[in-house]
Amino acid sequence: MDPLIELLSPNSSLPPTTPIPWEPLFKRAKAHEVFPLFYEVIRKHPSLNNTVPTPLKEEMNALYYKHTARNILLLNHVKTIMRTFGDSHISFLLFKGFDLALRLYGNIFARTQRDLDFIVESRDLSQAKRLLEQIGFKAVEKEGNNFSDGRLIVELHRDIIHLNRFEQWEEPPLAIKGFWERHQTISLEEMEISVLALEDLFLALAVHFGFHHHFRGLKWLIDFAWLASHPKLDWLLLKERARENHLEIILDEVFTRLEIKKCKTVSVPLLTRFDVKLFRYLLRLKLLPKWGQRWRMIWETKPILEGIHWVRDPAKYNRLEVAIEKWIDKYKGIETWEDRCPTPTRYRLLRRVFKSLPVNNQDVFIDFGSGKGRALLMAARFPFKRIIGVEILERLNRIASKNIDHMKNQLRCRAISIVTQDIQTFNLPKDVTVGFLFEPFALDVFPKLLENIKNSLELQPRPFTLIVYADRPFHLALEKYPWLKKTKEYKLARLDPCIIYESTP
Repeated sequence: MDPLIELLSPNSSLPPTTPIPWEPLFKRAKAHEVFPLFYEVIRKHPSLNNTVPTPLKEEMNALYYKHTARNILLLNHVKTIMRTFGDSHISFLLFKGFDLALRLYGNIFARTQRDLDFIVESRDLSQAKRLLEQIGFKAVEKEGNNFSDGRLIVELHRDIIHLNRFEQWEEPPLAIKGFWERHQTISLEEMEISVLALEDLFLALAVHFGFHHHFRGLKWLIDFAWLASHPKLDWLLLKERARENHLEIILDEVFTRLEIKKCKTVSVPLLTRFDVKLFRYLLRLKLLPKWGQRWRMIWETKPILEGIHWVRDPAKYNRLEVAIEKWIDKYKGIETWEDRCPTPTRYRLLRRVFKSLPVNNQDVFIDFGSGKGRALLMAARFPFKRIIGVEILERLNRIASKNIDHMKNQLRCRAISIVTQDIQTFNLPKDVTVGFLFEPFALDVFPKLLENIKNSLELQPRPFTLIVYADRPFHLALEKYPWLKKTKEYKLARLDPCIIYESTP
């Protein structure tokens, strides 16, 4: 194990008799900005302190006192800013820096920091900027949130990360809900100061570590090792908040780095799930882009399944789509993928479509050309009264039945029946309210199916929704039927559109 990591990890068990190469260790500690903790650990263990060469010890003392003077300067500025904000009734949270030094290491001098970070509410941001200017700070950039007095930087945050860095995206990458209400209080030089809850702090640091540092830096890994060992950190709560904010992948990567560096000193419940396993599977296939784009994809898409539109090459996009589709089947232990025609509907499109429908327990779903049952399984996750699949090929129906039996305990609607019959001779049940089509047959069969649907609606008037996932010729053919009205359209990149039609009286 790396002696520097072992020395700085919580509950370090480095034997005093172990020969330690102090000179290179000291250089590494300075380079990784963990020198203050390095110094504190040595000073607290006389058996280690006595083995340090005298010239090196003098150099370490001088560097530590210089660091101490810097932190005293920062502390005085924190006190000034706290009084200024407090007098104007501005709520704020101290972020990173002294918070980590106190709660993790119990000493404000045990950690380096380059600037001061404060989180303020959006409504108070403009006033906080004016107050900083009144006490001698100037904005580093026009309209920016960084202020300097020539010796240090004060950075104001509206959220746990700078959302203005993601303005070009449709959604901000992170907005950990309710962190203001969950804030805690610590004592800093006999002052009570508000900070993030430990679980929110862990998530915030994980995001910062991944996005800004690309999961590199011994300083941050040591912070995570100490934070993971904190007795008041609630792992179940952390797991729940990670799931709510779609950050399991980020946390899993942090834990992986801790294990690689042997920093993890507590038993951490693995925060893995389907998205994490899929992500690693795609990494092995070398179907994901470089690091920066990859993490942007995770922020932007939340569940990885929800969007892979960042792939610009059509051939690579198709390979990635196929890989994801096959992985989902493998993960669920079913077989719904067909290498040759017919191909199945995309999982992620099915989920979007069904979530948009106002389904209740009186609706009956039918899939015209149900294949291996993928659409049936997805529909069964919603509160349909019953579900019907019509497929002419007995071979596909046998596979569909096996898939349904395998997944039955996970389905919301378990009343699923499969009919082996030609769609042209099939009589539509009178209670069917939602139909689904995915290019299941030739275009010349289409009119006969629509005629059967119309006859059923005339015999038993009722609202009817038809979901058609097909290429343009099918949708052009539907324009000839005025009793069907187009209401919504969904489209995945480079794939045919999925259009929802409603029957008209």
